[in-house]
Amino acid sequence: MTSTPRLQRTADRRHCSFNIMDLGRAAQKVSMMKSFKLQVLLITLLMYAPSSVAVLNCTGSDVPSLVNALQPVFNLSSIRPVTNASNPVTVDLIFTLTAILGVDEKSQVLKTYIWRELTWKNEFSVWDPDKCGTEWIAVPRTLLWEPDIVINEFMEKNTAPPVPYIYLHFDGDIYDSQPIRVVSSCSLDIYLFPFDIQNCTFTFNSYIHVMDEIQLLLSGTGDEMTEASKMVISTMGEWSLNKITANRAEIDTVEGNIYVELQCHVKCSNTIKRFNIYGRYLCPINETYHLNVSGLFVQISIRRHPTTYVVNLLLPSCFLIAVDLFSFMLPPKKIDRSLFKMTLVLGYTVFLLNTNQMLPITGDTVPLINVFLSMCLVMMVATLVESIFVTNLLHGSADYPPAPRWFRDFVFQVLGRLVRISTKSIERDNTVIQNPNAQEMSDSSPVVTKNDISEEKETLNENKSVQVLRKINRDLKAIHLQVEKKLKRNLSSQEWIYIALIIDRLLFFFYILFISVSFITILIIWVVSYSKA
Repeated sequence: MTSTPRLQRTADRRHCSFNIMDLGRAAQKVSMMKSFKLQVLLITLLMYAPSSVAVLNCTGSDVPSLVNALQPVFNLSSIRPVTNASNPVTVDLIFTLTAILGVDEKSQVLKTYIWRELTWKNEFSVWDPDKCGTEWIAVPRTLLWEPDIVINEFMEKNTAPPVPYIYLHFDGDIYDSQPIRVVSSCSLDIYLFPFDIQNCTFTFNSYIHVMDEIQLLLSGTGDEMTEASKMVISTMGEWSLNKITANRAEIDTVEGNIYVELQCHVKCSNTIKRFNIYGRYLCPINETYHLNVSGLFVQISIRRHPTTYVVNLLLPSCFLIAVDLFSFMLPPKKIDRSLFKMTLVLGYTVFLLNTNQMLPITGDTVPLINVFLSMCLVMMVATLVESIFVTNLLHGSADYPPAPRWFRDFVFQVLGRLVRISTKSIERDNTVIQNPNAQEMSDSSPVVTKNDISEEKETLNENKSVQVLRKINRDLKAIHLQVEKKLKRNLSSQEWIYIALIIDRLLFFFYILFISVSFITILIIWVVSYSKA
């Protein structure tokens, strides 16, 4: 097995059952050896060796002797540390959430800081602690093989400080612990803002190794990770950790032509066309390969602290609504309420502009708090328009024509009873209540007819006092007609005034209902969100 053609025939018979990339990396790492035949022989012996683990021989019971015995293992850092290529490397993973840096609702990004711990076994690095003098040793991570475990939701490069060393135990177990600043994508649901609970997922899996090469396991439960994270978490800001859940799954990936040189050894056992010195199989470029990757799905549930938003957004809005509500107690006949309400609307508009940065910005859903603030502004504007309408009726109703009968009946009979305003004092009649003295004067005044006038002309032509009395009688009748018309106009104006008062009280009741429902809804959402947490 020292020649390349023979190695190619052997690989053809095994039908791609071993990892070609590991073989290529091993060949590159041992390229500094003096003999190429020795390289191929060493790699081949490791790939086809029995499953039993060889024990390193130390020349002395001190750390330098152990490091010298580990030098051949350091030269094999590019291949998986298994004596049989068909055996997968079992990697145990657990992490601790140490900080919640923030959530960007606009970019749908979660920023966290975690401490990831990996444990796997290196079958090449087993020694006797009695002969070598120590049970574990810290070595640079570049000298040993590491699993390429990544987080699929990663959005930015890890900027956490690197940890250059890993721990190697005498039985071959390797312990790797390092911090990771995770900027991950997360689908945020902000409908219940600021009482929302966000669930973000971290998917851990190998970048190029499939299930036959790396088995990813969870070394702890979700409850254990939750308790450990809550004990060490330091930075939360407006967010607090709610719960961590984890489960293991197989990730089905579809690899196209771009990855065919790296992973075709898994499925194309009968399509080998050429084997070169770097250990790559070339498969037909028109084939697609389905590969299963071992993965871990970790869901992080975080809850927002709503106190800041309740104090800075909800309470001021409720106070301004309450002031606008109490403005209905001002008598509309004596005070122009529209000026007061216009001041409230302008003040609330400035308040919304100043607090706009506190509201989440996203195009997926409209938060419930945005609906509440918009409804508050709409109600203030509606009361302002109502005040203008009532003021117009109070001061200009005398010039309005009588209200239609159907409208008058609906307002007086339905809405009036609903808001408890009595309309019995309004009587729609063709006559008016006259002064009794005026009635007596009208009855005692003579009725003017043509015959009487002719007779009076004949009999009282020369009597000037009678002419004066007739003139006074005519003037009184004209005054009487004008007063009657005035009273009829006052009746129409009184109807419009009563309509305005009924509408004003109806909106007052609607305002009370809106505020009550809003307060109850906010309290229910708050209680439900805390109960879920």
